[in-house]
Amino acid sequence: MSIQGLLVTPELFARLPESAKRVQQRFAPVGKMSLVFQYAKRANNGWDARLETRPEDLAARYHKFPYPMRKVRGRVVSDFAKDQPDRHIVDINVEINDGARVNLRGTVAGAEPFPAVDLWICGDGDQPARNIPLDEDMIAALPPRFSATGPLVSFSRQCRHPRSHPSRRGQPNGHDIPRTLSQCRGVLRRFSRAARWRRR
Repeated sequence: MSIQGLLVTPELFARLPESAKRVQQRFAPVGKMSLVFQYAKRANNGWDARLETRPEDLAARYHKFPYPMRKVRGRVVSDFAKDQPDRHIVDINVEINDGARVNLRGTVAGAEPFPAVDLWICGDGDQPARNIPLDEDMIAALPPRFSATGPLVSFSRQCRHPRSHPSRRGQPNGHDIPRTLSQCRGVLRRFSRAARWRRR
């Protein structure tokens, strides 16, 4: 079964089963999408199903990271089975603030609230995503533990603030330096006190 150009709105989800309403609660999609659904029964009373979702300039935001995504394109392939955990293959391109576009690729497997997530955020040609604005929407989407205290950072280049004093390499606390920085370049690294990252 296939549906082309379906208009997705909160009113549509209000008429759908609870399983579909959970999609609306988690992603808040609004716009158009096309769907392809396949279903097959097994001889042992099992079943398999596949849903291919193709967003067409859709708007959405994920409830665990509520950053606004616009003009979402691409596809999400979801595999379901009677005796297997759900698995979703994601390959989408989205517009973020300031008009930049990024790709989101990978897999999400298992059930909420703790699915196994393996996603890669990148730019064109699997190059690093660039020009991502660190604005109020981005800060608001971060978990509280990342904004409850001043960040632990390392500056690898000089920045310029209104008093024209260059910043130095170190670990300043954001609350100790209440100045506006502009025209910053280089690398910003955040280190968690609770865990260490190791190269794989």
